[in-house]
Amino acid sequence: MTYIDPSSPQVQIAIPEQYSLEELQAKLLENEITIRNLSESEELFRTLFERHDAIMVLIDYKSLIIVDANAAAVNFYGYPLETLRGMPVSKINVQSESEIHPLRLQAIRKEQNRLVLDHRLANNEIRTVEIHISTVNYKDKCLFFSIIHDITERKQSDEIIRHLAYQDHLTQLPNRYLFHDRLSRSMLASKRSGKHAALIMLDLDNFKPLNDKHGHAVGDLLLKDAAGRLKSCVREIDTVARFGGDEFVIILNELDTDKTISDSQALAVADNILNSLSSPYILTASNGNHPPTTIKHLCTASIGVVTFIDHDYNQEEIMKYADTAMYRAKESGRNTICFYDLANGNNLHS
Repeated sequence: MTYIDPSSPQVQIAIPEQYSLEELQAKLLENEITIRNLSESEELFRTLFERHDAIMVLIDYKSLIIVDANAAAVNFYGYPLETLRGMPVSKINVQSESEIHPLRLQAIRKEQNRLVLDHRLANNEIRTVEIHISTVNYKDKCLFFSIIHDITERKQSDEIIRHLAYQDHLTQLPNRYLFHDRLSRSMLASKRSGKHAALIMLDLDNFKPLNDKHGHAVGDLLLKDAAGRLKSCVREIDTVARFGGDEFVIILNELDTDKTISDSQALAVADNILNSLSSPYILTASNGNHPPTTIKHLCTASIGVVTFIDHDYNQEEIMKYADTAMYRAKESGRNTICFYDLANGNNLHS
């Protein structure tokens, strides 16, 4: 027997012939309670969805079309609700579908339910959002239920904190903490590629007299100028860092597999640095209410160079050898380059 509930024509219940009238009535009552509970649950979900302050979006799993959005989503994205409904989610995703698809699969497998993406608003503003995603069955469809939080300001604050932690505040170069990380990466890359790398360490020779005569503000101008000159002498894959005071270090990556050629490459860069830093510095110093003062200053450098490969030596040893070469350059009259040959364990002037 099949019973059709006239109050709910969508629900059909197969009733075995052997059920008694009392059992049939109990089944019908159970069915009515189930339908009522489902209706109440759907109404509760709809109320929470529409009135919640959090941004909420329902997305069809197969078509990746936005099925529904709440008022908070309308306010955030800047589109009318009628426009959001039926909109491909790719219109608000900044990242490509090929980047997002693996993350979405992780959400389906319940391996990951948190995504951080960039979303484009109706006014073309880009905001970084954190999405908590789950799958739900709603009206015979499998949907992604996304709760979205705008974390743009938090991300920017994190980036500022990171910048302050790892960048020199004066020159905007990596500081010694970031330098050690870069040197570690350089050593690992050398191990994988079989190519040499080099460490260049230098001190400015005539910096203290400028500070003593004109003050730290003018000295800072020279340091910033020197940092710019150093960056112009190396490639994007290299690192220029400030250790503090007037001391700088440079990591040259991906030189040659041949040591002799790598030595020549490193010395050529060091020579370019020496020439660049020895050019006169023209500094404009503020002087209170008086007109700015133009200062011309000569400031050369003492440079130590060492090339390395793989993990034959640790970071401390490589830095010690470069430092030793730099101080030999100072002892040799400054404005010169000294090369430390790891193979022979002695210092050679270029």
